[in-house]
Amino acid sequence: MRIVAAALLLGAAGCLFGRHRVAPAGPPPPCAGDTAVYTAADSAVSPPRPKLPITPPQDFAASRVTVEGIVEPDGVVRHSRVVVSGGAAADSQLVAALRQTHFLPAVRGGCAVRFALPVTISVF
Repeated sequence: MRIVAAALLLGAAGCLFGRHRVAPAGPPPPCAGDTAVYTAADSAVSPPRPKLPITPPQDFAASRVTVEGIVEPDGVVRHSRVVVSGGAAADSQLVAALRQTHFLPAVRGGCAVRFALPVTISVF
């Protein structure tokens, strides 16, 4: 009986000291009933991160465009709007690039939340 107890204790201690640590199995679950849209001003929220970098199209000719997208708890941008316009063509290109980008969701209190993410592209 003591051998089994010692093995269980050592196994738990090994996990506590960093060995046999299990990696999280994907993004955190969405917060139940939380439909608020958070921004960078809320310090309790870690902002979303793109899984791949957002790159403007090669023929992007505008000097500055800012688009804001709402990143949902599943990491997809479903709503977006132009904040600073660089012309109709540049605006539509950046909105399309933002909508095609998948994000790791914003996290607040251990669960995924909606987040208003502004994206600014400057080309000179």
